[in-house]
Amino acid sequence: PEHFFVAVDTSNDHVVGFICGATDTANQEKNFSRKMIPRIIARLLFYTTWRYPRTFGTLLNMMKGMGGLEDRGATAAVRSDYPAHLHINLLPEYQHAGLGTRLIRHFEGHLIRQGVTGVHLETTNHNHKAVPFYKKMGYAIVHETAAKSHPVLSDLTLITFAKRLAGRDATSSTGGTGGPGEVLPALR
Repeated sequence: PEHFFVAVDTSNDHVVGFICGATDTANQEKNFSRKMIPRIIARLLFYTTWRYPRTFGTLLNMMKGMGGLEDRGATAAVRSDYPAHLHINLLPEYQHAGLGTRLIRHFEGHLIRQGVTGVHLETTNHNHKAVPFYKKMGYAIVHETAAKSHPVLSDLTLITFAKRLAGRDATSSTGGTGGPGEVLPALR
């Protein structure tokens, strides 16, 4: 929760977007594998697959598709230079109004205050709106991996973007304090 921020439409108090991530991706993945993977597997085996039998087939296809990636995106070298990662999502009707830019700048300021010097994110070549947005925000492609056996998309490529944060202004461009869970008003 300390690295999670939301954008709210103040006219109706609805959350319209979020940005979240981790300052240390390797550590976050270790914790996720240790704490969450056993829970997810147990739920899949003992609840979900029995209640929704098609889930098991979908899961197998996902695993097969993931097996087609020679490595799953950000390599150890990328994570060493860009240890933090982020995830961002906005409702379509709030895109192209500057809110994504505000969320990313706010999150980058938060990371800088935490002493982080680089951040990465992953997307695919099918995320047509996001790829140019990340480039506009100063993120560069540092790794690409083709999915050779994706169950649906034969031309899927996993793209890792990264950005150095050292030397940037550590103040938030949104006027907020950068505190955990801060709510940013949406632009309208």
